[in-house]
Parts: sequence; structure tokens; C-alpha cells
Amino acid sequence: MVSDLNRKFFKLFQHPSLAIVRGAGLLMRAMIEEAPEVTMKKMQEMSLSEGAILKHLGTAVFTQSTDNRMLTHRELSRQLVKTREAALLQYLSCISD
Repeated sequence: MVSDLNRKFFKLFQHPSLAIVRGAGLLMRAMIEEAPEVTMKKMQEMSLSEGAILKHLGTAVFTQSTDNRMLTHRELSRQLVKTREAALLQYLSCISD
């Protein structure tokens, strides 16, 4: 299912509406938690190739707001980055080499 979505799914993370970004993040988190290992690895590869993981890292680290919507978005990004920490570290080590 996820491999059929490819770029269409990850483009949702760049949508200007926070509701759509949040919905896509919730879907991704559910898929990560419930999907078999093969599907999870494919999602990690796609998130790296599409830059979604870097977008979430930026949101998780640099969002400073008192708006509850932005705080919710930041927490969701933190959870997604935390679940994909190993893939992110591997990606960042490739960049620094």
C-alpha cells in the first residue's frame, strides 16, 4: 500500500495546511507502529529520498510557538523523528562523509 503512494504521500508533509500535515503524520505513525518490518524499511527509504524526515527534524527542533496547533505539530514531528532515529543517523553520517 505504501509503496503505491510514493511521492504523493510524502508531498502531503509539504502542504501549507497543518491539518493535512498532521493527518499525514498520524497515518505515517500508525503505519510505522503496525506495519511489518519490510514495509517499515521501505517507508524509511522513501522518507529519506523525499526529505520528509529532514522536514520533521527541522519542525521538531526549531518550532517555537505558543500556538497549540504548532505545538501539536512539533510533538508529532518529534515522535516521528524518534521512531526513525536510526535511519536519520545513518543518513546524516552519509552526508558528513
